[in-house]
Amino acid sequence: MDVRALIVAALVVILPAAGAADPIEPVPVHRHAGAVDLTGHVVVIKDPTGRQTASDVMARADAGHGRPDRSLKPWDRISSSAWWLIVDLWSNDTEPRPYVLRMIHIQYDFLDAYVVIDQTIQPPLRYGDHRVQHPESLSSLGIAFDVTLPPEVPTRIMIRLAYKKAGVFNFQIFGQDFRSFVIEQNKESVLHGIRFGIFIASLILALVAAIGNSGRIYIIYCCYVMSLLVCVCALEFASFGSLVMSPGNIAISDAAPIVSSCLLVFTAMQFSRSYLETKERSPTADRILTTLTALSIVPVVVLVFVSRYAAITLVIPITVTLVVLPVIGLYIWWSGHPLAWIFVLAWIFMAVGCLIFVARLLGLLDASWWVIWVPRYAPVLDVLVLSIALSWRIRLLRERSIRADQRRLAAEQAARAKQDVLSTVSHEIRTPLSGVVGMTHLALRSDPAPQTRAYLEKSLRAARSLLNVVNGVLDHAKIEAGKLALVREPFRLDDVLDAVAITAALAAEEKGLKTGIAISDEVPRRLVGDARRLEQVLLNLVGNAVKFTKTGTIEVAVEVAATGVDRVTLRFSVRDTGIGMTPDQMSRLFTDFGQGDDTISRRFGGTGLGLSICRHLVELMGGEIWAESGPALGSVFRFTVPLGQVPAGADDHRSANGDAAEPALVAGRLPAAAGLVGRRILLVEDNPINREITCALLTDAGAVVEVAHHGGEAIDKVIASPFDLVLMDLQMPVIDGDTATRRIRALPGRAHLPIIAMTACATAEDRARCAAAGMTDHIAKPSDPARLLACVVHHLGAAADDARAPPPATVDLPALPGVDVSQSLARLGGDRSLYLNLLIKFSRLYHDTGAAIRDRLASGDRASARAAAHALAGAAANLGMDEVFTAAGCVEKALTDRPAGGGAALGPLVDALERAVAAACRSIDQALTLDGRPDRVEPPAPDLLRK
Repeated sequence: MDVRALIVAALVVILPAAGAADPIEPVPVHRHAGAVDLTGHVVVIKDPTGRQTASDVMARADAGHGRPDRSLKPWDRISSSAWWLIVDLWSNDTEPRPYVLRMIHIQYDFLDAYVVIDQTIQPPLRYGDHRVQHPESLSSLGIAFDVTLPPEVPTRIMIRLAYKKAGVFNFQIFGQDFRSFVIEQNKESVLHGIRFGIFIASLILALVAAIGNSGRIYIIYCCYVMSLLVCVCALEFASFGSLVMSPGNIAISDAAPIVSSCLLVFTAMQFSRSYLETKERSPTADRILTTLTALSIVPVVVLVFVSRYAAITLVIPITVTLVVLPVIGLYIWWSGHPLAWIFVLAWIFMAVGCLIFVARLLGLLDASWWVIWVPRYAPVLDVLVLSIALSWRIRLLRERSIRADQRRLAAEQAARAKQDVLSTVSHEIRTPLSGVVGMTHLALRSDPAPQTRAYLEKSLRAARSLLNVVNGVLDHAKIEAGKLALVREPFRLDDVLDAVAITAALAAEEKGLKTGIAISDEVPRRLVGDARRLEQVLLNLVGNAVKFTKTGTIEVAVEVAATGVDRVTLRFSVRDTGIGMTPDQMSRLFTDFGQGDDTISRRFGGTGLGLSICRHLVELMGGEIWAESGPALGSVFRFTVPLGQVPAGADDHRSANGDAAEPALVAGRLPAAAGLVGRRILLVEDNPINREITCALLTDAGAVVEVAHHGGEAIDKVIASPFDLVLMDLQMPVIDGDTATRRIRALPGRAHLPIIAMTACATAEDRARCAAAGMTDHIAKPSDPARLLACVVHHLGAAADDARAPPPATVDLPALPGVDVSQSLARLGGDRSLYLNLLIKFSRLYHDTGAAIRDRLASGDRASARAAAHALAGAAANLGMDEVFTAAGCVEKALTDRPAGGGAALGPLVDALERAVAAACRSIDQALTLDGRPDRVEPPAPDLLRK
């Protein structure tokens, strides 16, 4: 026999036997029985074509072709087929009994219910797809309808579920007595009311939190609660189809479960990112949540552009991704988040409910009370716990805010205490230092012996070095406090570079180093910015270069880095041939208190603040600073600074500090003091050394000085007699300077009296305090004599009226060839003694300037040569020496216009300068008979000056 024929015959015999099933056993129905789960008694028949009639299906069921619900596989439950559910009921009552069938967790587009009594199929009860709901259907979650069971006769219920495209085939069928159904529905209504009441309360709490607290987390939480509420409604009420979700619009009803589930996952992931602060605490966890957020959008896109069947296939695993949240929450909790544990608890509830719901949806769990109600209450517990977590988070944030305010207050108090300590230390250092600088300055003016002069000059340099350290510490403190302010005013770049050149030359001369300044031709000379801070940076860099260089040269270069409209960015370079730096040492540059290593400070000294302050100043000015170096290769420090350009035709006669340019004859810069002659000044100072120094300076300049030892005495003196100006110390016994100033301002006619604070308190707060007390200006101790005199003259000039202008002088002096005596005396207020002093000083200081310029040019130090010519021109201009002024100006201009080269052209100019200076000095010596010149000529008595 053919083998294939045997196989076919065997299959014919075996398959029918295997496919046969026992006939459907009726389920007995008892009076007043509670809800009975009929799901396990239901026979399921698949209708792939969707065209079988009730008679066809009943015949198939009787032939045993159906399967029980528990035998269906998960993939059978996502389908586009029609399904028939068949269950037989038996009532042993003697009378017809009203009975209720209730179906939950079903989704369908069409539902037809048939009642079969004695093999007779009754007219169907139809639901869904625009069909009118049966009048006898009952209100319930899911769908419920009543049937009348005849006594002692089997009653078959046949339910047909169909989908337009695809759906999740899942159901639970309960049967119960009508009376017990009503009682159970009342109980369930209470439970559902509690559920949705908690949802609404959580939503209101979230809205209140969002309104009352700034932060996107509360807005995201509102969206999450709303999406969860919509999702619950969409899933539980889906059995009503278009009749409940959107009457007359099946598309919205079908899309609601998918869209709401995706929205739930989206908002849950975003809320978790915000609550757990994953971006800051765990970038990996943040990337996972971000990825899941993006995936949650995919089913919606698939629903719109592909099919509902594919969207349902995707939305189930994406919903299951919510179980990731407790794991991530545990990790963040382990990382130190204080409230992550309550987040984990909330999402454990949600994850368990989600897993049970999906398992029941796919038929992996049989229906039971906890299988039904745990998924329903899991979202409730989730939002309840998360609402508590948000409340705790708000309290935690408030506590953090309070602690932050307390820390800020403590920091501000510490900063104020630090500033007070710095002010006190500054005052205690500056007060004696002011005496050292002042006395040394006065001693240098007495023409001491050469060796004594050398000692005094070194003492003065040491005092000024100590002052630089104090200023550096104060600048650092101001930078830390964010209170270092810059000024923006016109200045001449040449004045800044001259000051740097002179300082560099003096420092380098002791070590036998050569210095030079190279300026590119395109660099503008008239600029707008903070000249004093620019000079400070250059001096710091040059000082470092001198410190770390044993032999060789120090070179400063200036060039244009960039140009703009009315602006230019200059690049400054300070190059040395010193010890250089290793890469490790360079990595510690520009840091606070940073040195190349510990041995650097021991070998070379210094606080380590200089480069840090340079970096801060350059950054404040809008530039950047860097260094290039190598061991034994020297170093180059470069920085850029954006500056404004002075428009053409603007006043150019400004110095580096913004004051009118003044020639410097000696350290006292006496020509600036011409406006002091005969002016009455009250000096309020409790320190005897400072009194002596200031009195000597002002008296030498021609002022009439009276002294008050404290603020109370100053008030009495101002009341007793008028003064042109008051120099006021701050910290004094009896009455301090602030109080004294306020009381003087309150006196009649003293509202505009110039009162200048002259104190060792030199911080920005001290200046602001002086201004608040009514003081006109502030001079920090130890003050440079020239700056002190210039400040006093400035305020005296501002306070004087035209009637107080000095009349032209007509004194009887011998004629001096090449000198305009009358004009010079008028500039000095007619002070003959002062004029004689200045002529003597000019003869002594500048008689060999031409030779000095020639020597500096021969050594290549053009910057120092230009500075010397500049100083000589200023002195000659004030003394009326026109020929010397013209000759010195020509040399200065030649050196400025041609900073490099042109040595041959400078020779005749320097020769002419030498001749002019020699003629002027010879004229002075001969006219004034100065063969045995005294150190200085004493000024006339104060009463004579007043006359």
